[in-house]
Amino acid sequence: MTRNYRKWPYGRMAQGQRLSVYLIFGSLWLTGCLWLCLDQFFARPGQFGIMPHPWEPAILLLHGVIAILSMSLLGWITAKHVMRWWPAGLRRLSGATLSAFVVLLAVSGFGLFFLSEDRSQHVAAVSHDVLGLGLTVFAIQHWFFAKRGDVRAVVLLIGCVLGFGNAPAAQAQSAAASAPFGVTSRIAPAAYLHMPPSADGTMPRLLSQTGVFTDTAHMVPSPGLIPYELVAAFWSDGAAKLRWASIPTGTIQFSPTGEWRFPAGSIFVKTFELPVDAANPKKRRLETRLLVRDRAGGVYGVDYKWRADNSDADLLTTSVTEDIPIKAANGEVHHQTWYYPSRHDCQTCHTTTSGGVLGVKTRQMNKAYAYPSGVTDNQLRTWNHLGLLSPGFTDAQLETFPKLAAMDDATRSLQDRARSYLDANCSQCHRPGGTIANFDARYDTPLDQQNLIDGPVVIDQGIDRPRVISPHDIWRSIAFMRVNTADDIRMPPLARETIDQKGVELLREWITSLPGRAVLEPPVISPKGGTFDKPVDISLTQSEPGTDIRYTLDGSVPGPSDMRYEKPIHVDGPTVLRTRAYKEGFTRSIITQEVFIVGK
Repeated sequence: MTRNYRKWPYGRMAQGQRLSVYLIFGSLWLTGCLWLCLDQFFARPGQFGIMPHPWEPAILLLHGVIAILSMSLLGWITAKHVMRWWPAGLRRLSGATLSAFVVLLAVSGFGLFFLSEDRSQHVAAVSHDVLGLGLTVFAIQHWFFAKRGDVRAVVLLIGCVLGFGNAPAAQAQSAAASAPFGVTSRIAPAAYLHMPPSADGTMPRLLSQTGVFTDTAHMVPSPGLIPYELVAAFWSDGAAKLRWASIPTGTIQFSPTGEWRFPAGSIFVKTFELPVDAANPKKRRLETRLLVRDRAGGVYGVDYKWRADNSDADLLTTSVTEDIPIKAANGEVHHQTWYYPSRHDCQTCHTTTSGGVLGVKTRQMNKAYAYPSGVTDNQLRTWNHLGLLSPGFTDAQLETFPKLAAMDDATRSLQDRARSYLDANCSQCHRPGGTIANFDARYDTPLDQQNLIDGPVVIDQGIDRPRVISPHDIWRSIAFMRVNTADDIRMPPLARETIDQKGVELLREWITSLPGRAVLEPPVISPKGGTFDKPVDISLTQSEPGTDIRYTLDGSVPGPSDMRYEKPIHVDGPTVLRTRAYKEGFTRSIITQEVFIVGK
C-alpha cells in the first residue's frame, strides 16, 4: 500500500520555520567546515610545533554559540515535526538515522569539552568531524527521497555509515599507535644566539641583548628554544626554576647512561624565582643564568640579575649577596641570604669531568612534560622525534632507559629517591676524576660500587668511626651531616645558604631504614657554651630512658669509666665540656662538646 505524505499536512513545517532550520543548521555546518579547513590547510609551523590559524578561536566560539541554538531548535523539531510525521510511516529509516547522527554529534561535541586525555580527545575530535560531514549527506537524502521512498535512502545510508564509520576507527587505531608529540617541529635557533663563541668574548650587558627572549619582561622565549624540566632538581634555597634549551643545527650525542655531548653554540637558560610571601603565590624573579657550549668543546656561564620592575636583567661581573625579606603565613618577616654566583663560580661545578652541562641527561630528562602546545609527552620522546638525539631510539627502547626518582614519588623506593637526591646535588663533583673523595654519587653507578654505604671518608669532622653513609646512624654519616648544615662544611658548598629540610628528611629516613644497631643520640648540653660573667650550672639530657651519660671537663675523650652525670655540673672557670651517652644494646653516641669561659 502506497502512503501519501499529503495526508499528513500538519507534520510539514511552514516556510518561515524551514528557513530558520536552514539558517541555523547551515551556519553550524559552514562554521564547522571553515574551522576544519583552517585547521587542516592553514596552520603553520611555529616555535612549539604546528600553530593554529589566528581566526580559529573566533570561528570555534561562533560554532559553539550556534550549536547551543541548534539544541533548542532540535527540541522544537522533535515536537512539531518528528512526532507528527512518524505515524505516516514515511522516511522512518532515514529520519531515525538522521536523529541518531545528531545525538552522536552532540555527544562527541561534549566529549571534546570534557575529555582531557590526549588519545580520547583525539578520537572525539575525529568522530565529531566525520559525523558533522556525514550529517549533511543524511539531511539532503532525507529531503531528496521524500517522493521516492526509502529504498534508495537505505542503500545510501549503508554506504555512508560504512565509509564514515571506518574513519574514526582508523584514526583511533592510528592515535593509539602513535601518541602526539610535545613539539611536532621546530625552528633551529642560531648558534650562540647573540652570545660570543668563547668566554673571552664581549658579553651582552643586558639579558634582552642575548637573544634568549623575544619579550624579556614576560620571558617569552625566542623561536626554537625548548622548555624542559628535571626529575630531581638541584637544591637552590627554595627557588623555583624555569628552563629552556637552545640547540642549533646539529645533533646531541645521546647516551642512555652518562653525559650527553652538545653541539657548539648550544645555550641552556635557567631563571630563578623565589617565593617571598606565603599569602601570595607570585614569586620574585631573581636571576637568569646562561650556560654556553663554546667552540672549544667546553662551557662558560654568565649571570643576569633582574631589575626590581622585571623589565630587564643586568650582567653580573662578580658574585653578589643580597638579603631578601620573606613574609611567613603569620605575617612575620625574616631575611634570607641569596647568593648570585660569578662567572668563575660557574666553573666550580660545570667542570670538564662532569661534561660541562649538568642536568640535561637521560636519567634526568626521562619524564613527562606539559608543553605549551597543550600536549603532555615524555621529554626524551619529543627530543628524539625532533631529530635532536643521535643515535635515535624507539618508544620500546625508551621504556628501558634509567630514570631518577623525585623526592615525593611514592611509587619509587626510599633508596631510589635518596640516591637520586645525591645524584642531583653531589654527582657533579663526587665522581671518578672529580673532587678528592672516596665515593661516587652518580645514580648510574650500582649502589654496591658507589662506596656510599659504609664508605670511608677523607675528612672525619672529629667524629669517631665516621662513614659517608653509616647504616642506621645519621650521627656518623658525614654526607648527612654536611647536607644538614649551613655552616662552612655544608654541601654543596656553593650558592647554598639554607638547608633543604625535605632533602634532609629523605636522607634521614633512608639511613635509619638501613640495617644496624640502634644508635644513641648525643647528650644535649644546656646552656650552650660561651662567655659568662659568673659561675654557671650545666645540664646534660638524653631522650633515651636509662642512658648512662659520661663527661669530662678537661677536653679529653669521655669513656665509660669517666664521671657519670647525675646532677647539674657547676662550672666557675674556663672549661671544655665533652660528653657521650652509653646504654647496653645500643651503639654509643658520638661526642658532643661546648667551651665555657667563666669570669673576667
